[in-house]
Amino acid sequence: MCREIISSIIRKSEEINNLFSSVESVATIIGIVVAGIWTYKLFVKKRESKPRLNVKHNIKSFTVDSNVLIHVSIIVNNISDVLVKISFGEVRALPMLPLHKSIKDTFKTPGENGDNSTEITWPNRESISFDWSNEPHELEPKESEEFHFDFVLKQPLDVVQIYSHIENDEKNNHIGWNTTTIHDIKSGGS
Repeated sequence: MCREIISSIIRKSEEINNLFSSVESVATIIGIVVAGIWTYKLFVKKRESKPRLNVKHNIKSFTVDSNVLIHVSIIVNNISDVLVKISFGEVRALPMLPLHKSIKDTFKTPGENGDNSTEITWPNRESISFDWSNEPHELEPKESEEFHFDFVLKQPLDVVQIYSHIENDEKNNHIGWNTTTIHDIKSGGS
């Protein structure tokens, strides 16, 4: 009789062990599924694997004889969790005021002609393109970098628009990050 009781206890113990083993397997499977869903939401849906930049300008201007020297610092901040390579881009200086004689007579709000334009096409723009594809600048996650460009523009010049574009190396068709700043030469401010 003792043997039967001991044998029954051992069988029950094995059944309990098997039950706990099954519960452990189910818990492991649930954990893997939850981790997979979390990973999908974090990296795929929120695109945490894609580069993101904040781009800002710091502009200084100086009058030198009949010219204006404009120094543009482009401050690029990698706000993503991935390495970003900067290979191509462009910086433009577009004199706005005083109005150039070529647009004085046709000066009107963009889109008045029935087109989809949203900005005035300013004449006499100066442009600096850069191609660093042989040695791209690399920005680690949460890292910042400054890039410097100089323009010499003719007087009279009161207001200039600075536009910059940094191409996203992971995209085609010149997609990237842009920023535009209006700079008042006389007050020295943006």
